[in-house]
Amino acid sequence: MRRALAVVALLASVVTVAGRAIAAPTGSRAPATRAPGLARLLAAGPAAEVTSGIAALDGSAAPGRHRMAALRALGLQVQAYKRLPLAIVRGPREKLAVAVRRGVARDVYPNDRLEYFSVDSRHQTRVDRLPGITGKGVTVAVVDSGIDATHPDLTRRVKRNYKLLGPEYANLPPDAGIGTVAVPFSDLPYNDSDLGSGHGTHVAGIIAAEGTDTPAIKGMAPGADLIGLSIGEVLFTTAVISGFDEILAHPEWRVRVVNNSWGSSYQTFDPNHPINIASRALYKAGIVVVFAAGNDGTDHTQMTMNPFSIPPWVISVAAGTVDDPKTNVDEGRRRADFSSVGQEYDNSEPVPIPADGHERFVGDRVGLYHPDVTAPGENIVSAGTPTGLAVMPDPTAPREAVASGTSMASPHVAGAAALLLQANPKLKPDQVREALQVTATGLADHSPFREAGYGYIDVAAAVALVRRPDFSQRVLDRLQSDADARVLRETPLAALFGDYWTWPAATVTFQGVPDTRDLAVRVSSKTRKIEAWVAYPSAATVGTNIGDYLMTVRDASGTVVAESTSSFAAGTGSLTIDAPTLRRAKLGTWTIEVSGLLSVSDPDTVDNDSLFGRTVSVAFMQLG
Repeated sequence: MRRALAVVALLASVVTVAGRAIAAPTGSRAPATRAPGLARLLAAGPAAEVTSGIAALDGSAAPGRHRMAALRALGLQVQAYKRLPLAIVRGPREKLAVAVRRGVARDVYPNDRLEYFSVDSRHQTRVDRLPGITGKGVTVAVVDSGIDATHPDLTRRVKRNYKLLGPEYANLPPDAGIGTVAVPFSDLPYNDSDLGSGHGTHVAGIIAAEGTDTPAIKGMAPGADLIGLSIGEVLFTTAVISGFDEILAHPEWRVRVVNNSWGSSYQTFDPNHPINIASRALYKAGIVVVFAAGNDGTDHTQMTMNPFSIPPWVISVAAGTVDDPKTNVDEGRRRADFSSVGQEYDNSEPVPIPADGHERFVGDRVGLYHPDVTAPGENIVSAGTPTGLAVMPDPTAPREAVASGTSMASPHVAGAAALLLQANPKLKPDQVREALQVTATGLADHSPFREAGYGYIDVAAAVALVRRPDFSQRVLDRLQSDADARVLRETPLAALFGDYWTWPAATVTFQGVPDTRDLAVRVSSKTRKIEAWVAYPSAATVGTNIGDYLMTVRDASGTVVAESTSSFAAGTGSLTIDAPTLRRAKLGTWTIEVSGLLSVSDPDTVDNDSLFGRTVSVAFMQLG
């Protein structure tokens, strides 16, 4: 399970919510805002070729009849979501472009194909020191391959178990059927919606398995209730969003936490992406949204995080190891070597991608590209199902299975969130995240912030914090400010300027043809060091870098001052320019030449496995 789980509004101003800057939606598309989804669609094939996509629309609710009629008037097939400002559309690429140009849609994104990210961890997180706190009264939704609720340790915990069916699950045209149907497997004689994977059952067990039949698999919150939303063994963006849409359409379910053990290869943060729109809608409804950080971090390379774990309104979870409970608990809690990482220096903010794909941030701050916390994710024992083909049960213990991945770390945090919400039901999503961050502890291998976030979760300490008589947002803000200051002190230099670029990758590039870009950046006289990274399509999801993008940096005189080197196992390259080199170089406007020496991309993955990735991203940090 050490493969990255792949899946698959408009935000114009920035407001502060519970200590984090979050972009606020506006009612109309800003002229300077880029349409990155449409750019990917147009780069993927001929203009006249018919394809499916997800249209991001105005507002914060489901589109009305007039908007649907306007899309159909362009000759498109259309299916609206129930609660989200999104619609599935199908038609020629040129017609999808017309929809965006005429303002009928803000953007149209490809219907990407996705994949799942796939010991006594209760002892590691100190949950065993919380008598009486079991998550009782809290409902957690598991958006995954399904749940085998016939498992004796899950039967009483799974309150509703649905298999979501509709044309979007088979990647058929939106007009091919009646849309999403939630089939209630919990009302059927055999309550198992996990028909062929085992991934969702394993995840559900980590959250809430009772451990009465099999004590070894007792979950983090064995008193919590579960809602199973099976989005299939083969994932598409539309299917995932349908799962979120069902949660919003059923407030009577009283979902407080949603676990998402899936993701995609690295992309520059895009608040307009349909999945980010949908996760923010859950957050706005008071729901804690938890995401796996990804499994692309093989050799400590940077810029490998799951892009849907990056938004400041979700909790991003890295994977840690689990030590032998008979030894000192601090000896074995290290970062799992597959766990994806962010950036060492990062001063980014959650703003829309500009029209030219270039963002510039000024000043030192804790940016977006990092996990929030680390939780157990290696060799995790949990519930198994006989139907499991991806997470296979133990032949000698068919109701148990062992798996590794940030898929397994994420539900540990979802379960921890349920415990915190039982301990203090008034907590808001930001407060749950911050309580886990400020009480987390450092890893034994001293993994830096970009790899481990604020540290390994300590659920007992987090529960104690939110139950303090003096607990308040003011107390939490002070603790979070202290934690952020510590993070910034751990980097030897401060970020002066951060420049970020992104564009759709060419389907095939060789020796710089056709994908070569010259990026201009002004280098300051205050800069003492430069670090830069490029992320590009590769087979990083299976631990192989089959591509190569070269960054060549030239100073204001045109002299080459640095070239990047590529990671062996991930689709990233990096370079460093030190102080002596900077003193010899001519300051002013420098050029970063980014050349695709060898790469194969799948920017429109409707009919392909999302193996290689879809975008090129560059970060150029000036430090002082």
